[in-house]
Amino acid sequence: MAPLLAHTTAYQFLDFDEDETLRRQLLEACERLQLTGNITLAPEGINLSLSGSEDDIGQIERLLLDESPFKQLQFRRSRITVSPFSKLIVRFRPSLLPIQVDTPVSRRQPGAHLLPQQLCQWLDEGRPLRLLDVRNVYETHLGQFAAAETLPLHQFRDFQEAARDLEPDTKPIVTYCTGGIRCELASAWLREQGHPEVWQLSGGILNYFEQCGDRHWQGECFVFDDRLAVDPQLHATYPQLCRTCQKPLSEMRLGRCAECGDPRLDAH
Repeated sequence: MAPLLAHTTAYQFLDFDEDETLRRQLLEACERLQLTGNITLAPEGINLSLSGSEDDIGQIERLLLDESPFKQLQFRRSRITVSPFSKLIVRFRPSLLPIQVDTPVSRRQPGAHLLPQQLCQWLDEGRPLRLLDVRNVYETHLGQFAAAETLPLHQFRDFQEAARDLEPDTKPIVTYCTGGIRCELASAWLREQGHPEVWQLSGGILNYFEQCGDRHWQGECFVFDDRLAVDPQLHATYPQLCRTCQKPLSEMRLGRCAECGDPRLDAH
């Protein structure tokens, strides 16, 4: 039986000046510990997803908390049998999210975090709310909450424009995404647009799966690693997707995506 590995994810928005020192320190530490995954640094913070042995993951978590500016990182760790990453990337980018904003994310006022158990209870009770999926359409094709409202997003940078078309509502809005980072900006935008009560699902879909399983969920969850998607038990599903639009192959006909026309292997 293969030894269990650890998978850790975390993000923190924090304005800081990067002089390459931290990136090199993290790269050298991850290489020494033989970790795989990715760490993205930006002037507005950090986002990471790494896998390795339990001890080695613990070492990189302690290094980040003790020797980096990111003292408020909240790691979500899970056990896996196969690493979802084939390599290690530690990079610096202009922004953590694929969008430029006038006000740094760290200075905005996002919606309050809603625990997965609380969302599950609200859905059990049929509480009036707007459950808003802020992911891209290729992600929602694979799975979403049964009661979710989706937007025609082909990239997250379109969210601000799409959010302007959402009518103000007295019902609370709960935003959700894969791991929570996009909701930090999406929920802040909604508040800025005048929506009176905005929440964000704490830890995103993956945290909900850990805490609540498949309650109120339909399908799989797209993930940005070699697994492509996971089911509510967090098992990799490796779906076959259109190379161009990421639509599930099962929804294609004769190996050709109906939306973008990209030829692909026959579904059979």
